[in-house]
Amino acid sequence: MALRARRRNPALDRFHRAVGAARTRTGLPQRAGYRFSPHLTLFYRDGAPFSRAIAPIRWVAEEFVLIHSLVGRTQHEILGRWPLRGEDDGQYRLL
Repeated sequence: MALRARRRNPALDRFHRAVGAARTRTGLPQRAGYRFSPHLTLFYRDGAPFSRAIAPIRWVAEEFVLIHSLVGRTQHEILGRWPLRGEDDGQYRLL
């Protein structure tokens, strides 16, 4: 089960583009067929997917963590952590 935003988030879209630009500068290619789909996975379950509206949930992201998920093994390796710097508009940025 995953939480997903109902609407686009302009600050998150800017952050995604900034991370993508940094990745490109280092020569890392984009994965074929990749589609940005921000979400928070709560748990995995069997059954058909469904959507249901819930009351808004808000939190402040204070760091960006790059995690390698070992698919099917329920293991995750932290590859790096970067603090997000606060901005005057209340948003956070990495780069």
